[in-house]
Amino acid sequence: MGKDKGWVLFRKKPLIDYAVELLGGICQSIIISANNSAYDRLGFPVYHDIIPDSGPMGGIYTCLKHSPTKQNLVLACDMPFVSGDLLNYLINHSNGFMAVIPQTSDGNYEPLCGFYHKGMAEVLEKLILNHQFKMLNILTESSVKALSFSPELPFYREEVFLNINTLNDLKRERQEHEMDMHN
Repeated sequence: MGKDKGWVLFRKKPLIDYAVELLGGICQSIIISANNSAYDRLGFPVYHDIIPDSGPMGGIYTCLKHSPTKQNLVLACDMPFVSGDLLNYLINHSNGFMAVIPQTSDGNYEPLCGFYHKGMAEVLEKLILNHQFKMLNILTESSVKALSFSPELPFYREEVFLNINTLNDLKRERQEHEMDMHN
């Protein structure tokens, strides 16, 4: 992106606002993983990575270590199409699992949109200390459920996990949105 993704404007508001607004309607508290103090102005606790240079896994680990709750939702700021229905679906299937992550009908896992028990911090710490930073490593390390996210679900939307990772993603999504508005 060339700049902090959370502050990139998407449909006239910063990407971080989508996650904060969605989670605010579901969660008791919100904490943010960021190594940028600009997020302080949102009014939520912001935590810098406990273990630097550990990628998204390090951010989740940091948030779980600081979380005041045992049950946690994780949502990357670059997924503006995730819905409350999806997050509630994850929560409703979390009983007895340390983590629940969506698996799309094409077999992809979406660990940056998931339910994580606070106890997963120990698993993540072990992986990080062993330099195993790929989030999919959690699938073999603990009681993790891959929950099917498919067209049969009433709240299914194909674009739900669309990430806005690059300026090209942002440009393409703006063009598609403008075409939808004209149709």
